[in-house]
Amino acid sequence: MGLDMKALLVLLAVFFAVQPSTGAAQVATKSFQLTAGTPVPVGEFEAVGSIPGCTATLISWQTVLTAAHCVCPGSGLTGCATRKPFTLNEVLPPSGSGARVTVSIDGDVIVHPEFGKAGWYRKDFALVILGRPAFEVASVKPMQIAGPAGAVTAGQTLTLVGSGGAGAECGPSKGKQKMAVTVASAGPDGIRFESSKLRACPGDSGGPAVDAQGFITGVASWIDGVSTTYRPIYENYEWVEAVRDRIGWQRFSAPASDFLIAYDSIDGKHRVYEVDRASGNINQRLNPSAAWQHIGGPGKTFVLANGGSLFGLAPDGGAVYRYDGTPGRWTKVGGPAKELYGTRAGLFATSPENGDLWRYTGTPMQWQKVDGPGKAFVSDGGTLYGLSPAGDGVFRYDGTPGGWTQVGGPAAAIFGDIAGLFAVSPQSGDLWAYKGQPNQWEKVGGPGKSFTVGSSVVGLSPDGSAVYALSPARTWTKLGDAAARVFAGGTLVCAMSPATYEVFCLDPMRVGW
Repeated sequence: MGLDMKALLVLLAVFFAVQPSTGAAQVATKSFQLTAGTPVPVGEFEAVGSIPGCTATLISWQTVLTAAHCVCPGSGLTGCATRKPFTLNEVLPPSGSGARVTVSIDGDVIVHPEFGKAGWYRKDFALVILGRPAFEVASVKPMQIAGPAGAVTAGQTLTLVGSGGAGAECGPSKGKQKMAVTVASAGPDGIRFESSKLRACPGDSGGPAVDAQGFITGVASWIDGVSTTYRPIYENYEWVEAVRDRIGWQRFSAPASDFLIAYDSIDGKHRVYEVDRASGNINQRLNPSAAWQHIGGPGKTFVLANGGSLFGLAPDGGAVYRYDGTPGRWTKVGGPAKELYGTRAGLFATSPENGDLWRYTGTPMQWQKVDGPGKAFVSDGGTLYGLSPAGDGVFRYDGTPGGWTQVGGPAAAIFGDIAGLFAVSPQSGDLWAYKGQPNQWEKVGGPGKSFTVGSSVVGLSPDGSAVYALSPARTWTKLGDAAARVFAGGTLVCAMSPATYEVFCLDPMRVGW
């Protein structure tokens, strides 16, 4: 692996011009051995690809990170390219199987607006916004960038990845290479390595420095003698996020009548299910690169319980079924039901005869009565809550049949998941968050057409013209325009088009799919 910087010749020419002849000779005769560089095995660092002359990395389905000097002729914004192709080598096709291929997608270039203004190659970042999502042409998982808390420290070991020239003389590239190197010093302006094993070679600029958790912490920028500098991404995280927020939503589903998002809070993975609007059949998608797969149906309704198990109610409401994980294979687990409630606290069903609430024990055809009827039931991750039939009180289930504690007053609706328990005021329509103690609630928003909860709260404006998300700081951010419905699960946010009923998701790989 070599660590190339575009315009390095210009840099060295300036360096030689201002140094005494003895110093220039010392620099010119330095020998850089690449004994620590090793080829990247197929299947590893697949998101690291290239743009012409440089290394670049896929950081979401339509966003590629590289160095600004890879797309600009100097240390500044003058003459920068506006379009670049991004290439991935030896990746699987979207199906996830078959022969590995090389794919390329053109995209628009966005350069950091402060590039070069504060000094040589400062803010050396550029993004390529691809013209189509990468999952349409390849089965590859984008890498994540380090956030504001991801500062690098001296003594930390990072893995540098690039596809530049190799060897002491920067000979022909040997393909994608990686090298573990210890950080000599680090600060807001640069992550620096002092090592005779590094040698500037064409092609490595823009490549990532990766920490032990797999996050990109810096981008290859420039070299001065044996001192190599990567620009830290955590200092520029907000800029990257602001650009990615402008990309918009990606079409994820054909016209649907419902859309379900399963989220495993342990491994942070999502699975999604769509209910076909025409047939009522249900299809699954295990990752964004995979095709939709028919698994069953039709059904009256489908729900997710215990964080990911899929259950369905027969079209006539006559039986409850559990999906066994193999397309077409379902096990009958219960008899007739009026409504199904899938929560992280378990699967619940109401009796079609009297509305009583029953809990599935986990063994087919074995259910335990919880209590009488209720208007709605949700959980906040492990505890079941119910809204009384008349909507005049919110209650917490204490774990024994008939055992409930009132935790709130009247509500028009309740919502819950990992983000917590929320209720809508029947008078004003305002949204309130439960603070964990009976009858202690906090107002977090005004009225909305509808709300849904995952790791955050997502809501539609009263007229359905905009989608908003509630942050942990209790502020609302606009995510998109008009929608018929919104869906949230884990950290994934999706919305249904009011015109076509197609489902669009907000940059799925930003949430660690």
